Amino acid sequence: MRDGEDDAVGLGRVGLGHGSIAPESRRIGYLLVLTASMFWATSGLLSRLVFDSGVIEPRALAAMRVYGAAILLAPWVIRARPRLDRRGWIKVAAFGVFGVSVPQWVYFESIARIPVPIALVIVYTAPVLVTVFERVVHRRILPLAVYSAIGVAVVGVIFAVAGGTGGAGALPIVGVLLAVITAFAYAGQIMVAAIQPPELHPLVRTGLGMMAGCVFWTVLSPFWRLPFSSFGTAVDLGPRVPGSLPAGALLAAIVVFGTVIPYTLLVSGAPRIGLGASSVTGMIEPVAASILAWVALNQRLAIMQVMGVAIALGGVTVAELLRNRNPKDEHFGLVDAAMPP
Repeated sequence: MRDGEDDAVGLGRVGLGHGSIAPESRRIGYLLVLTASMFWATSGLLSRLVFDSGVIEPRALAAMRVYGAAILLAPWVIRARPRLDRRGWIKVAAFGVFGVSVPQWVYFESIARIPVPIALVIVYTAPVLVTVFERVVHRRILPLAVYSAIGVAVVGVIFAVAGGTGGAGALPIVGVLLAVITAFAYAGQIMVAAIQPPELHPLVRTGLGMMAGCVFWTVLSPFWRLPFSSFGTAVDLGPRVPGSLPAGALLAAIVVFGTVIPYTLLVSGAPRIGLGASSVTGMIEPVAASILAWVALNQRLAIMQVMGVAIALGGVTVAELLRNRNPKDEHFGLVDAAMPP
């Protein structure tokens, strides 16, 4: 996200040109970002297992994820001892609520109702929404090819949603609408993250956002009312994977492997390969989630839906590549969002 020199945040001023970056460093960067995307894809799968068991509802899981991540990231925040003015704290609070808590909550509500791959392909159209925002609000004109790629992505989403057996009506409309709301919320996350205090390290910024999210969740889902007694309840690992795990173990995995570790990998790998390459590499998440959902949850997509997912991700990827072609352009990018769903 680059909304002017003073608003550069997240990964710092990530260069879009890579002539000075050693090939070995770039290979490591791609590996780190790719691994982060795989972790996030696994997180969606684990969350759906928890929801299918009925042990923990989406709102409670979203709250637990924020509480847990805040605890794990607290050492970085304490060590940094951030000092912000009133405006800076307001920005952090906005990020914690609208950039972290709300998108995650709505996303969990969505994947509890519709297949994870369908929800993710809708959510990953967020850059399309940001591009539209740039055009309407900031009057930024991008090449015609970008808007053409956006149109292709929208068509792909339509095929993904309506291409299954029974058409669009076969999917719960509430789940689809929640995925659309998540896409808007994720776009908001990208833009809210763009105005965070630039002096904060990404892990400190995320830790503060999580702590602000804790305040939000203390009102809606206080930690003393969370279903801790359910942590020992066995959760089946899906129709194709034998065995079960305690709900608490799955929750710990979602917090650690679905939040803290992948974000650490992202902020370590993205500077090595640049903003645009990180955004495009991150598109592996919906693909990986589709494979995992098929293997573990037996969530099969119809041929038309598979084509829709491929077309949508292809359109978004091309749009992102074209938007990142010129390093002088001001734009938002997926990689600067603190926590993909």
